[in-house]
Amino acid sequence: MKLNHKIYGSGQDIIILHGLLGMLDNWKTFARSLEEDYKVHLLDLRNHGKSPHHDELDYHLMAEDVKTYIQDYALENPIIVGHSMGGKVAMNLALNYPRLIDKLVVVDISPKAYKAGHHKIFEALLATRLGLYKKRNEVYEFIFEKLKDENLSMFLMKNLSRNSDGGYEWKMNLEGIYRNYDNILKAIATTARFDKPCIFIKGEKSDYIKEEDETLIKSFFPSASITTIENAGHWVHAEKPNELKNVFIDFITN
Repeated sequence: MKLNHKIYGSGQDIIILHGLLGMLDNWKTFARSLEEDYKVHLLDLRNHGKSPHHDELDYHLMAEDVKTYIQDYALENPIIVGHSMGGKVAMNLALNYPRLIDKLVVVDISPKAYKAGHHKIFEALLATRLGLYKKRNEVYEFIFEKLKDENLSMFLMKNLSRNSDGGYEWKMNLEGIYRNYDNILKAIATTARFDKPCIFIKGEKSDYIKEEDETLIKSFFPSASITTIENAGHWVHAEKPNELKNVFIDFITN
């Protein structure tokens, strides 16, 4: 699958992969902060953003899509960065194709299986009858009423787009993502190891990476270090972009 993408800057290639229900624009500010020294590739993963829709969605397929991108653009030893769902895509890519990449950066996710925690979000999005609304703020108000979370509602609203009839539609393949949600929750399942430099970056206020996950992380990524960004939640890049950049630059330059 050919993924929608944007490229910023020049230099060593960095590929950044977003999380569930996100898109490449979520990382635009971070990418622009690196463009003077690096060539940053932001990708929309399948069924997300402006990338093609498909009935099938799992980590193997998403990693294969990124592999295709690397090969199509003849990238040599890119640094791979993945947040949340994108972090598991990055892990799969590194474990299956270690020769393709230079270093791995995983932001606030571990290789383990996770319990379902997005059902309220899916319920709100699936209940939104977009054909009834004429203004964006009407859609926002409906979603906010369901979720009672301003930041989350604004994050989801980035998926809203005008269609050819002048109405609204979701950019992402909402139904396809929902049908394959169980695949997103699954653990990494392989006996492979990635021995190249690797860092896991967690938000202090997030519980996505726990202390007991270190053994599992090291079983797949023996050279991995684990670093915590203080006062950050799950969306580390949005909440503490400067701190994340400092950790990132220190890792890739040393």
